[in-house]
Amino acid sequence: MNEAYCEGRSAPPADVEVEAVAKRLCWNSCEWDGVDSYAAKGEDDAWNYAGEIPGFQEEYIRQAKEMFEIARKAVSE
Repeated sequence: MNEAYCEGRSAPPADVEVEAVAKRLCWNSCEWDGVDSYAAKGEDDAWNYAGEIPGFQEEYIRQAKEMFEIARKAVSE
């Protein structure tokens, strides 16, 4: 079981996994563009709003990929 887990964790994450983590990071950040009047209704709403701000979604995707890489290294050590 452990071997199968480790083999799965060494595989690169799928795009859908990266986006799911990026959405959660975005939702948890509560950092928008300084517009205090905006309140996201949920994770998808926050993600869609972040898409309207240049670079926001890309930054969360970068962070998600970094988190997967950190987890992969932890499993392989």
